[in-house]
Amino acid sequence: MLNREVIDFRDPVDWLQNEYSWRKLKNPNYSQRAFAKLLGVGSGRLSEILSGRRAMTKELGRNFSEKLGYKKEEQKLFLKAIESSRAENKKCTEKDFKYLQESSFKEICDWYYLAILNIMTISEKLSEPEGVARRLGLDITITKNAIKKLIGLGLVEFDKGGYYRRTSKPISTTKDIPSEAIRVFQQQILEKAQQAIVTVPAEKRDFSTSFVRLNPRSINKIKDAIEVSRRELASTCKSSKKTEIYALNIQFFPLTQESTHDR
Repeated sequence: MLNREVIDFRDPVDWLQNEYSWRKLKNPNYSQRAFAKLLGVGSGRLSEILSGRRAMTKELGRNFSEKLGYKKEEQKLFLKAIESSRAENKKCTEKDFKYLQESSFKEICDWYYLAILNIMTISEKLSEPEGVARRLGLDITITKNAIKKLIGLGLVEFDKGGYYRRTSKPISTTKDIPSEAIRVFQQQILEKAQQAIVTVPAEKRDFSTSFVRLNPRSINKIKDAIEVSRRELASTCKSSKKTEIYALNIQFFPLTQESTHDR
């Protein structure tokens, strides 16, 4: 039974997690293994699907929707979510990005998760969480728990040599779609930027503002140009030796209210 107050219809994983949570609420002893049996898949496979490590096919989605008793309209929405998710995943894979579905990004939307991932790209032999905590000014318990979660999502591994190693490509999320997880992340990054204005010397930072006059119909072109610029800058940084992690923030938003002429 779908809880339409909390479900994210764009993410097929959210559908399943919502169904599982509803059954768990009715019966606290209800297990993921029992849910997997209901769906007709192994518990290991279901775990990979729920964590975002394995994508659902439309065929599997049809089977799930039948097992869950979805009505015809719900089945259409569910299959559409699967199709959109696979298309987005393929698009990001082709561009050498690791696409995280909303359900997975919800688990790591605090700013320090992505910062930890990037720390692991500048330290070839990272064996102690204490070093990460110190570099990012984090509590050691928060750091250890974050690394554990990143390992659980398949983004980090603890190799045979005793070192933590990032295993994922650069992370990408949904674009131009409302997301509470992305809002949380961006709000935290903006708070870090506010702190940096006060605490970081001017020669080690750059904050600038430009006022731009434009027609709202040009917004998508400008957003595309900003994205290209961000990725070009990231590519430029690959050629230098990395010792620090910087956050690049570009704020682009309207200061004026919508004109009646554009309605």
